[in-house]
Amino acid sequence: LHTLPTAVVDYRGVRLAAQGLAPGSLEEDGGTRLLYGLSVPPQEGTPRRRLLELLAQAAKGLGLQKHSVLSPRGHAVPLFSSTLTRGLLGADGRFYITDLSRSLPPDANFHPGASDTEGQGKAETDGEAEAQQNGETEVVEAGEEGWPLGYSSLGLPRLFPHHLCRLRPELVSAFIQHKSSQFKRCMKERVKGKSEGEEECTVNGEQGGVETVRAVCKELGSVSDIIFEIRFNPDIYSPGVQFPQSESGAVRVQERLLREAAVFLVTKQIPAFVADCLQRRVAPLDGSSLTWVLHQRGINIRYLGKVVRAVHQSQHSERLTHITRLLYSEMVVRSARRILNSFLQGVEMSSLSAAVCHFLCCLLGLQSSPAPVAEEPKRRSRRRGRGVTGGVVSDSMGWSMLSGAELWCLISLDARETYDLEDDLGSSIDHLVEQYKIQKLSVLRELCLKTGIQLQLREYSLDSRHKPPITPDDILNIFPVIKHLTMTTADASQVLRSAEANMQKGESGKHTFPHCSGDACQARLHLCLCWCVCLFVSVQASCWRPMSS
Repeated sequence: LHTLPTAVVDYRGVRLAAQGLAPGSLEEDGGTRLLYGLSVPPQEGTPRRRLLELLAQAAKGLGLQKHSVLSPRGHAVPLFSSTLTRGLLGADGRFYITDLSRSLPPDANFHPGASDTEGQGKAETDGEAEAQQNGETEVVEAGEEGWPLGYSSLGLPRLFPHHLCRLRPELVSAFIQHKSSQFKRCMKERVKGKSEGEEECTVNGEQGGVETVRAVCKELGSVSDIIFEIRFNPDIYSPGVQFPQSESGAVRVQERLLREAAVFLVTKQIPAFVADCLQRRVAPLDGSSLTWVLHQRGINIRYLGKVVRAVHQSQHSERLTHITRLLYSEMVVRSARRILNSFLQGVEMSSLSAAVCHFLCCLLGLQSSPAPVAEEPKRRSRRRGRGVTGGVVSDSMGWSMLSGAELWCLISLDARETYDLEDDLGSSIDHLVEQYKIQKLSVLRELCLKTGIQLQLREYSLDSRHKPPITPDDILNIFPVIKHLTMTTADASQVLRSAEANMQKGESGKHTFPHCSGDACQARLHLCLCWCVCLFVSVQASCWRPMSS
């Protein structure tokens, strides 16, 4: 299977999605063939069978379940992925899959009304009717199963600004491993709880073992009753998706699994991250490293408010002040970036530097004096060769009406709605500086990196109250921020994990780090190499070896 090259470009408040074309897509004679998808009619042939085999292998590796949905024509279509995914045969003879935005399982913490959708409601109603016809009295209530008691006190499930909330593949792997541990533990308890003697167990051990495995697999939500296997349906909670009657039981099981995975993220992964920070197993230094550490544990950025709450509830919260500082700084920067994106869309090019300068001064709680309406375009016209006739301004100056108090109010509201932040951010950034020791220069740096703002290289006195430390001349350029998939080095990641395991056992990892940096990384700026060096320095510092560190 092959995917098309895809990148996301953020520039001046506008997000563009750039994607390559499959070979033969522009040919008039039809160089590509659509072989897989919800709207593809039934067809047979060697290419389609080969594509289905490749999709089955990929679905097994990603933990996705084969399921059936109703097509617009009313017939059941078996799928290995979401309903949006399409598979085609390119002119070069390769198989390509497109539209993978909903390939991962949905996050049940941010789908509070998903059980009321048309497709799932129809499946549940048909399932209950079928159960009553078969004489089954047990009817599972979809709104309660899978949620622990008192879970609503955490404010979950709740709505999110966008509807593309998916679980990360790291969380899916961790949850499957967690369910496998539950399966082994339940099997041991069932075997030990038998009252039969050893001889009777020996005679009837095979039949009893099979029944025990089937019972435990059904209890834990396995897709098979012979071997334990956890898979997810990516089309659960998808609007407009209808399932056939035969999928009613599987839909209820999948809803329960998704709720359990959502609870596992909040009750297991977030506390594990806090424990790792306490034990110095992870040491994020800035926003990018914090994001990387959270993603490695399957924690999405939308859970930053829950991470802050877990840190505050820790008994050793005074030892996590650096983590608290990073969490608040990251939320403020991301909220400010969203506001800046909408802020820049109404600014003309002639006033772009002045508008960005005014926004940064308002964010950092500094005194800002925007240029007059007629003087700023004149001054910039001499530099860019754009003149203004008669003092009439061609662009809107509405950006100059933004105040620091208004901007901080918008940031607080965005952080509360996006991250479910319970604490008050105060009236300005000075509140965070005094309470959590957040550095204004770090906030400025992170915001410039995330928005592509290029500042002049000089000393900035951000504590000055008399004159604005940032002027329009300091805004040199705004570059597009390009995001794409970063391929990891498998060898470097494996050596890094082995080095971390040796360090946790008390063994020295200094022989492993040079191997990782010399043989596996092959790049001086590789992330795993930087992380190895960081761990090695922390070990040397903890052993009171300042020269080596």
